[in-house]
Amino acid sequence: MSKFNKNLLKSLIFVFFFIFLFIPSGIFAINLNIDYPAQFNITGQTKIPEYFKFIFDLAMFVGFSAVFLTLVVAGVLYLLSPAVPNARLIAKDRVSGAISGLLILATIYLVITTINPALSIFKTTEISPVPVKNPTVARQPGIYLYNKNNCPESEFNFFSAISSPDIGDSKQQINSAQIVQNEQFGIYYIGILFENLKFWGKCQYINPNKKCNKVEPFASSLAVYRYNHNPNEGGVTFYRKPFFDSAGGSYEVPGHATGNIYIKELKELTFNNVPKEEQECVRWDKKGVCTKTEPQNLFAENIASIKIEGDYLVLLIYFDNDKPDPENGPWSFCQAFGTFGDKDKEGPREIKWENIRNLNSGNLPNWVLIFPIENKKN
Repeated sequence: MSKFNKNLLKSLIFVFFFIFLFIPSGIFAINLNIDYPAQFNITGQTKIPEYFKFIFDLAMFVGFSAVFLTLVVAGVLYLLSPAVPNARLIAKDRVSGAISGLLILATIYLVITTINPALSIFKTTEISPVPVKNPTVARQPGIYLYNKNNCPESEFNFFSAISSPDIGDSKQQINSAQIVQNEQFGIYYIGILFENLKFWGKCQYINPNKKCNKVEPFASSLAVYRYNHNPNEGGVTFYRKPFFDSAGGSYEVPGHATGNIYIKELKELTFNNVPKEEQECVRWDKKGVCTKTEPQNLFAENIASIKIEGDYLVLLIYFDNDKPDPENGPWSFCQAFGTFGDKDKEGPREIKWENIRNLNSGNLPNWVLIFPIENKKN
């Protein structure tokens, strides 16, 4: 190895020995209160990783500059060789030493920046602290009911992932409700609380988009369904006549129209294909003769039967317009179809309005909600 290479290698070893042994023991304990030239971008507030990177870059600059100057000197000596004895021999030796030094510098640079991850101390990017999450116990997906407000996780009083016609000792004491979804398997639940056993009477929809639902303490039963995000088959058809008879007119809500949740006021919906002679008269002449008729809307007893094709839940609601929140409830009266006793869940062939009227003090449903669900028979 040439004298140049030996000196270069000794200098580089000294620089890195100084960095790794002496600097960490001294500079880590002090603020770098040294005045450096402005072009160095080093101040008393410079952080240790940036300071090391500056020294490393400076050492590489000095080393490569020395190689360059050696090659320049060798070139000059080579040009002067005809007049100066041994100049060509010295020039060749310097070129050989410069090339060896260049290889040494390139090797050191690769080791520092690429091969050895332990030398990443030269990176100037600060490591962001990893946030520590509070340990929580994974809970089973389904619907949780609480006697207390604000859904305290460890204090639920009732849990279910299927419909429960009787929620037992917790009835009429529920003050909050929460839905835990099974996102891993794409199973999403919706739920409805009912005042009476077997899913009828006053009710409230448990909104799955809320972390915690405030609930009035009235519930005795809980209807649980798996929500279907992509309804595209079947639908729900309302008929003016019993037994799904379309001769009196009908109104169809196709499956894709249910979207997320289909909610409409019944007075806004009008039957199609109602025979002229059966339509409702809306204008009379002076002699009392009807001069204009219109198809009936779907309000209350105008619906005689409901056909459910596919997996849908139909909820007829009496909603007092003087109270807030028609989308979540609580609603004064609800009747779900298919009903608990409807084996095939195809919908009521003939609605017994007298029963609904008696149960709801004469008030009849004025809103309809349709939920797309999965496997309605469960």
